Amino acid sequence: IQHRAKIEDGIDLYELSGAYELVWLAERVEIAADLPGVIDRLRHWEAAPLPRTAVLERRTGIPAGPRSTAAKISSTRPVGHRLVVNVFSETQQLLAFNESYDQGWQATLDGSPTSMLRVNAAVQGVLVPPGDHKVEWVYRPVGLPAGAVISAGAVTLLLITAFAFRHRISLAA
Repeated sequence: IQHRAKIEDGIDLYELSGAYELVWLAERVEIAADLPGVIDRLRHWEAAPLPRTAVLERRTGIPAGPRSTAAKISSTRPVGHRLVVNVFSETQQLLAFNESYDQGWQATLDGSPTSMLRVNAAVQGVLVPPGDHKVEWVYRPVGLPAGAVISAGAVTLLLITAFAFRHRISLAA
């Protein structure tokens, strides 16, 4: 960890060197039989893994082994719950996003919904075909709509109860 700057109000900015990028293309893909197999493979690596090795729990159509790295990516994260990545490659690629794999994340490829893969047991990835493409991840909490309905119902019930109680007191007086 390296101190980079002192910001107003006593806030310090640090850089965590050696951290993985937010998005990356897999340079090597390995396939395990299932999620416990992925975890086992990651725990028992004989040598330090390549920083961009992706271990997947199922076949994806992308061949296992080394990948071509002749590809370009650029990303923007305009807000915390949205990531946009532009990818250009002459071959199919596995694009990984170092954000926890969660049902709330939804991915699109060129505006159409696409399947997400669990990469290295913890983060998410998307297969990107050859060519120039835009991948977008958006986070929508799974329980948010239900929570909003329950909250609205509770507020409505509270208002009705308060109105009835107030109306009852005024009738009693």
